[in-house]
Amino acid sequence: MIVLGLLALAAAILALAHPALTAVTLTWILGIWLMVRGVFGLVGALVGGGAVPRGALLLTAALDLVVGILFATHPGHAAIGIAVLMGILAIVWGVAFVGLGLAMRRESAGTTPAAS
Repeated sequence: MIVLGLLALAAAILALAHPALTAVTLTWILGIWLMVRGVFGLVGALVGGGAVPRGALLLTAALDLVVGILFATHPGHAAIGIAVLMGILAIVWGVAFVGLGLAMRRESAGTTPAAS
């Protein structure tokens, strides 16, 4: 546990000191993971049983490979793309939570607590 803690601290210090390098490194790791996942997906689609339609497996494996290659060959652009996607997701979740909060407020305003 001590070694893991020290590694986490070293990674945190590196990430804070060099955020661009960290973003590129994480994008590389994600790209390599997607490529490996795509290869295993292709193998699974070609030799697997029939629980999932083969066409769907081939499509997702091909998408994993293409995105993984794009991430590995253009890590800077991929990191920016991931940041933009996260920003869009944050906006969507923010709007959803505000709407949920307003709906809950409206719902609770319509009910009165029972008198004891």
